[in-house]
Amino acid sequence: MTNPTLPAAPRLPLRARARRVAGLTALLAALVPHALDAQTPQRPPTNLLIGGVASIPEHVGSSENRILPFPVTSVAIGGTRFEFGNLDGRLDLLGRRPLWRIGPVVTASLPRRDVEDAVLAALPEIDLGIEVGIHAGRSFPIAALTQGRLDLDVAVRRDILGAHDGTLVTPEIETLFSPARRVRLSLRASTTWASANYMDAWFGVDGDGAAVSGLDRYSPGGGLRDVTFSAFSLISLRPRWGLFLRWEEMFLVAGAADSPVFDRAGEPAQRTLGIGVSYLFY
Repeated sequence: MTNPTLPAAPRLPLRARARRVAGLTALLAALVPHALDAQTPQRPPTNLLIGGVASIPEHVGSSENRILPFPVTSVAIGGTRFEFGNLDGRLDLLGRRPLWRIGPVVTASLPRRDVEDAVLAALPEIDLGIEVGIHAGRSFPIAALTQGRLDLDVAVRRDILGAHDGTLVTPEIETLFSPARRVRLSLRASTTWASANYMDAWFGVDGDGAAVSGLDRYSPGGGLRDVTFSAFSLISLRPRWGLFLRWEEMFLVAGAADSPVFDRAGEPAQRTLGIGVSYLFY
């Protein structure tokens, strides 16, 4: 019933009403996605790039360190993840299955050349080694730790440049967690088994080497090379920027540590320290 004290509102033509409805619909279509985005938490970036420097041993068994650039990256491309760090690069071909990993691995082995120590200089030089192989692993969530995860991995590599013509097998265990809101911490332990070719090249003393260096002849054969412990931390300073810290301690063991080389030169315990700036991106 029409209010007798007010004139009735004029009815809009059908075409004008249709235009008004279309305009309101377009406005809602533009506003609703933005409102939903504001309410939905953004997925955190999963790619990592680190630039820094590290003090690393000049070669396996060296008592001297050198300062080198220390790049680290972890980038997902499609269903594959590429990781590089500590002279080791690897592909994870199961990037879409976060609990499993498998793929190729390439590791560089620094040479033993132009050394200043007279004992080591008397032994055969060892060129840069490139070790190629495969790695596989499995991750296990740890509910008791904030963002906790336990990783098991094994890598098998073989020298392809003839530096030592050896084979290495490295199993490792790593746990990752966040002890504080802005800190991500990794603790890792590993060991490496090396073939006789590798052990003899790096830690053995043949007849010629014994005659020149004065060391006893020694052939360690295949066996355990080292036990290694390492830790790295990512400390968030801004939403995507942070500080990267790394520590690693490698202890040569068994036939490697028993080498007569270490009676006169070198060091069976070696340390790596690194620092850098990290950046997270999509």
